[in-house]
Amino acid sequence: MSEKNNTHKRLIRYLVQHKALFFTSFAIIIINSIATLAPAEWGQEVVTLIEKKQLSSIAFYSLIAILIIFTKVFTDFLRKYTMNWLGQLVSADMQRDIHGKILSLPMGFFRNNEMGQLISKTTNDITIIRLFFSQNLPSLLKDPLVILFGLVMLINKNFLFTMELLVVGIIIAIVMQLIGNRIKTISKKVQNKVGKTVSRLHESLFSIDIIKLFSREKYHTERYDRSVRHYLKLSKKEIMLDAAGTPINEFLSFIAAFIIVGTGIIMIDAGKMQPGELVSFVLYLAILSQPLNAVTNLVLQYKKATASAQRVFEILDEKGEDQDRDLPPVTISSGSITFKHVTFSYLTSKTILRNLSFHINDGETIALVGPSGSGKTSLVNLLSRLFAPDSGTICLDGKDIASIPLETLRNHIGYVTQETILFPGSIRENIRYGNIDCSESDIVTASKAAHAHGFIMKLQKKYSTKIGERGAKLSGGQKQRIALARVLIKKPSILVLDEATSSLDTVSEQHVQDALKKILHRQTTILIAHRLSTVLLADRIFVLDSGRIVESGTHAELLKKKNSLYSQLWYNNNLLN
Repeated sequence: MSEKNNTHKRLIRYLVQHKALFFTSFAIIIINSIATLAPAEWGQEVVTLIEKKQLSSIAFYSLIAILIIFTKVFTDFLRKYTMNWLGQLVSADMQRDIHGKILSLPMGFFRNNEMGQLISKTTNDITIIRLFFSQNLPSLLKDPLVILFGLVMLINKNFLFTMELLVVGIIIAIVMQLIGNRIKTISKKVQNKVGKTVSRLHESLFSIDIIKLFSREKYHTERYDRSVRHYLKLSKKEIMLDAAGTPINEFLSFIAAFIIVGTGIIMIDAGKMQPGELVSFVLYLAILSQPLNAVTNLVLQYKKATASAQRVFEILDEKGEDQDRDLPPVTISSGSITFKHVTFSYLTSKTILRNLSFHINDGETIALVGPSGSGKTSLVNLLSRLFAPDSGTICLDGKDIASIPLETLRNHIGYVTQETILFPGSIRENIRYGNIDCSESDIVTASKAAHAHGFIMKLQKKYSTKIGERGAKLSGGQKQRIALARVLIKKPSILVLDEATSSLDTVSEQHVQDALKKILHRQTTILIAHRLSTVLLADRIFVLDSGRIVESGTHAELLKKKNSLYSQLWYNNNLLN
């Protein structure tokens, strides 16, 4: 099946999800189409009555005119209301689908796609689709019906005139198809450029502190301006083609009208046509000119909408990491971890982990140390199935994690990242994020365990305090302790701390260290260590280098080994507080 046909069918599928509303709208459109054409027949009858001087029937036909006008106006209202609402429902369905899909995609997808492109597809592209469904689709359904009904009536009245009109219509259709195909191609490029522009904006907003500290406002302004200029250059071509469509159509329509009226006058003069017939035909032509002009523009808008739909469907067609929903439920009773000959690389880049094998006992605390890029963070990312190994097996509680449903697996792992990520909202909401069903006492207990309760109670609104974007109103140590409380409230079988104290000052670090000492042996704990004080909390230390565990043991055991990598790291102050 071609991409074009597939896009059409998928868009129709979204409409069919609301078939009751769609078919109701379609029935209204049929009535509205008949009411739109009725004045042409009414006009012919009135002209005939005037010719025959049967003026006594004019009052009756006036009532019919009022009925036609009322029907037309009322069905116009219903048509616009139902189709606009249908457009909103379809766009909402698409937004829900794409948001759910994005959340289900593996981390590798986000490494290879710019955030701005994703934002553009979920906002700009869906807006284009919504506007098409709500503003253009009503006319796309109505206008062809009006044209079809009108052509049937015209053929009955005068076959020659109708053929002249059809020839012009076919020429218009061919021209609009050529323009529409070009617009579709450019529209897709325009939306890609919009995505690039949004990426630049997202980059500036997300990195505003670094931009200011390095005085790079001018640099980012120039990059953004270049992106906008590229977008405008393509957009200008799209606008030019879009603007050309209607004038070309109107020019050809005027030619058709001139030919038909001229032919009609000649036929009346020859006695081959009645004036009422020509009036009726001209009225039909006047009525049909609007939908004929509109259809050409609608074709162009449809090309834009399908270009945007293809960009949206590109995301929806990505394979999500939640393809294991049919896996049977699994019970995890311990936090023991086993890696068996695990090798991993990010796509085609160099190998990160090489034939890695080790075992961690339930309740044991392990520290991972090693040079930057040695594979420490990659190791714990594999455990959470944020990425999949190229080969080998990873087991939790003796079970291959590939056989454990993702939700079950990740519910048993608590992860405190080096860069603390908090959400806008209150402290309570951020801690509860770890366990939506927790009670207020659970929140307080977790906060006390994380040494966060003390500073929270000193705040004016305590747990209801709003922390701002990314926790901007809190210090680094406070954010880290809230993040720790958020993990502890999960009561995970495995706790992962990814250099959780590396960016903290001495006082803040001590608060976190005090919290860690109380909770480490409640579960299996993996410390990606940067400072000596963190390493000393571990039962064993794994030293990684170039994706392999080159040394393991306690701090004292490793320091005894002469010329060991661990001792070099130690004496080079990479592990000093």
